[in-house]
Amino acid sequence: MTVFSATQNFIHRSVFHRVAGPAEDAIAAPRHAGAIRYRCPESGSFVLLTDAETLASFNGGDDTLRHRCGACGEMHLLRIEDDPAA
Repeated sequence: MTVFSATQNFIHRSVFHRVAGPAEDAIAAPRHAGAIRYRCPESGSFVLLTDAETLASFNGGDDTLRHRCGACGEMHLLRIEDDPAA
């Protein structure tokens, strides 16, 4: 019996999608009014982070953050870089 067949009624299959792989890097840029924007490396969509709890994680002194992408659902490693065009 595999793990999936034993737990298929409890865990949705989307949970296992790319779970063992490393998080992809994404360059994040600070925007006006404290928001942060990045481009999803999977879908190519721009994602704007405005959640106060997520933004506070960047202010902890580290310029990287693991974040579940709202565009593709995968984990990305966001890295802050100043964007002169912002």
